Formats: sequence, C-alpha cells, structure tokens
Amino acid sequence: RLGGVRPGSFSPDGARLVTPADNNTAKVWCTTTGACLLTLSGHQGWVTYAGFSRDGAWVVTASKDATAALWDAESGERFRTFVGHTESLRTAALSPDGARVASASHDRSARLWSIESGECLRKLEHNDIVHCVAFSPDSALLLSASEDKTARVWRVETGECVRTLNHRGEVYSGAFSPSGDSLLTGSRDGKAYLWGTETGELLRTLAGHTLCVLHVSFSPPPRP
Repeated sequence: RLGGVRPGSFSPDGARLVTPADNNTAKVWCTTTGACLLTLSGHQGWVTYAGFSRDGAWVVTASKDATAALWDAESGERFRTFVGHTESLRTAALSPDGARVASASHDRSARLWSIESGECLRKLEHNDIVHCVAFSPDSALLLSASEDKTARVWRVETGECVRTLNHRGEVYSGAFSPSGDSLLTGSRDGKAYLWGTETGELLRTLAGHTLCVLHVSFSPPPRP
C-alpha cells in the first residue's frame, strides 16, 4: 500500500486485521492469506486509528480530518460519520453494547456519539490533547487519557466525571480490565499505573520502561 501504516487491530475471531494509514484509508486484511478484503475510503486526512466492534460487524476509524466514522465490516460501506471536533482525532472506540462511539482529539476533548443518530451526546473536556478513550466492559464508564497529566473516568449516561487520576507526566494510554474493577494507564514518565475503578486508589506502579508508555492492555479472560 502507498503511505505509512499505523498499528492495526484484529477482529474478535482473529480472521481479519484492519490497518489505518496516512493515505486517508484503512484496509481490512485476511489473516490467513494476507489478501486485502476491503479498502475503507472517504476520510479527508490521515486515518489515525481503526478497530473492530466486539462482534466484528463494524469498523470504527478516527482521522486527522477531525471526524470519526463507522463502517460495515463486510461491505466496506460507510454507515455513519461523526462530525463536531475542531481538530484532528487521536483515536476512537466502540462501546461493547454497540450503542455509542467515543473519540479523542487534539481539541482537548473526548466526545460521546450515538451510533443510531450520529448525534454528539456528550463533550468531555480536558486541559490538553486527549490521546486515548476506552469503555468499561459494561459500557457504563468511559476512560480518557490526556496530556494534561490526568486520566478521567466519566459516567456515559450523564457525562459526570467520577474520578480524576493524577499523574506526574502526560497520559498517553488507558484500558479497563476485563472485569472492569481496575484500570491501567500509561504515562510519559515511563511507568504504567494500576488503579481501582470504584475508589480511584493507586494499586500498583509498573516501572521499568525508559521512555513513554504509549499503549497498555490487559490479557483477555480465560476461555470457558
């Protein structure tokens, strides 16, 4: 493909991989054959993120054109475009219940969107660039991570900020545990931090990196 390639995401069954790129497209690949199955075209700027929904039916993208988009993962048709941010997007996320999209932007905000209507439901403000958004497993909470040296936990239904997790450095990444009872953040100070979701208590500091922690994740729960 032409243009630089950014980190990709696997479909839940592992059969497909979606990759965003700086030629304004994302592509869906077969992981068995390496064949390109779909090209998702329509953004007017670099695609900074692409990921599958929990059921593999949809792909969400975020772009430097200040929009997020939702695509049919079988046909490649664009279903919805989410317009409202004033600067480029860093990433986007689909809620596990399939009702909402969240987006993170250079405009110092995260936003919650209705998939059904495309309407912006909530604008969640930080004091600097927002790098990451992540939903809790039950879709009730949203985690946002920002260069303002905080990660914040928001109630999805009301937009209320229920936890502010202060860091010594900019926060670049975040994730909820599979149970939702803890969350993990990654910071410019080279450390990852494990927090209690309900209390906001710092449970553990994971030190050892010498540069920014750009991505964090939990191992999946064991299969039954």
